[in-house]
Amino acid sequence: MALHAWGRLLSAAKRICHQAVYAESHISALRTTSYTCYQPIILRKYCDSVDGSETAPESNAEELGVTQKVADERGQGPVLPYNLSNRRFNRRKAIFSSNNVEKLLKQMEEQQSFEYNSPVKIKADPYKPENRKCLLCKTSVPVDYKNVRLLSQFVSPYTGRIFGRHQTGLCVYMQGKVSTAVIRAQHAGFMPRLHKDRAFTHDPQLYDIFAKQRKQDLKK
Repeated sequence: MALHAWGRLLSAAKRICHQAVYAESHISALRTTSYTCYQPIILRKYCDSVDGSETAPESNAEELGVTQKVADERGQGPVLPYNLSNRRFNRRKAIFSSNNVEKLLKQMEEQQSFEYNSPVKIKADPYKPENRKCLLCKTSVPVDYKNVRLLSQFVSPYTGRIFGRHQTGLCVYMQGKVSTAVIRAQHAGFMPRLHKDRAFTHDPQLYDIFAKQRKQDLKK
């Protein structure tokens, strides 16, 4: 009895394996086409053939043609056997397949250019301090030898000499321009020339409100 049971078990296992190999061509259509369309036909054929009540029919040429056509349109290569118990994993595997890796890399190389890797050129440094300008350069006042009121501000009323740059605060260009205009105005008679005793050649010390004062001076 035991040998007879083992023989029946082996024959049933062989029959199931044979029918499973036959069912691969039908079940693979579920992966490439709609599931609702092929489910009743393929499962009915698979179950009938496994039970042994009905012999396995020959492969339908129309179904295989539709399956191959869908596979060619998607460009995913040959159709692989479908696993009914793990459909979600197979869908993800089809999306992230290794066949599309080379295609994606080529697209990335075409889109990428060397301009993005080069350093960005900043037109103006936002942290760079502004260039210092003198009073005449900021206001853009024209220096003319006829403008006595402007030139007299840069001339000492005691000696008639022109103040230096440390007193006027002008740049080199404007200092030379003012000195030239003062000399020209004196020659033209618009400004007087003062000649005093040598004791009065030095101007009195001007009071600077921004200078630091000592505590001793404040006590006095």
